Amino acid sequence: MTFAQNVKNPRPFASQFHLESSNQVYHVGNGVVDPELRGPPLFADVPISSISDYNLAFYLRRYWIRQTQKSNIDINRTLHYVAPKLYYNNNIYDSMAYPTKRTKRLTHFVTVMLPVDVNYKNRRAVAKDIRKRFFAEAVLFFAHSHEGETKVLCLLRLIERLAVNGAGVPFGTSLSRTRYYVADADYIDDFAGAVKSSVYPNRVYYVYRGMDIEKVGLGNTADLRP
Repeated sequence: MTFAQNVKNPRPFASQFHLESSNQVYHVGNGVVDPELRGPPLFADVPISSISDYNLAFYLRRYWIRQTQKSNIDINRTLHYVAPKLYYNNNIYDSMAYPTKRTKRLTHFVTVMLPVDVNYKNRRAVAKDIRKRFFAEAVLFFAHSHEGETKVLCLLRLIERLAVNGAGVPFGTSLSRTRYYVADADYIDDFAGAVKSSVYPNRVYYVYRGMDIEKVGLGNTADLRP
């Protein structure tokens, strides 16, 4: 069963949150390269409690703990905006919370470059972040604020336990475990694809446009900070 078939409530927001405006685009900052939340519909002032399928409050709090490096924080329980699509780097990404005919073509499946602290497991070492590549389904795009800082974010469903074959191509299995994770939307690198092996049962290869097998830099979800 695919993740799309597992989505319990593809449109989890009540109509009263719909932004009744011709302005169906939202972004933070003035730069032309900023990720944009795009509708229609674009939802405003959405209570996190109205999004019941993903335990979003838990993963969003973990995000702000990583950002602030404070363990005891309370988060704003309202999302500024929620959108079905994200525009970034000349691509329009769809989300699994709002499946469309496009998502059947994996327009929600992405490769992301997430910061991994290579010294995370060594408590005496100074934090040292490097970017590693992961593959994920984009579940939800939204904007949220904490202590005056607003971010355009994405709830990801990361694929776990991937490896690289002898040719340098990332692979997993059709039964690979997944993990939810909130990240900055601008960590999305590009669309990704999944190709079933014609030789090995249940094996799935993961690719992306312009992939250089010598520069994949595949990450391990076990090395991500919680």
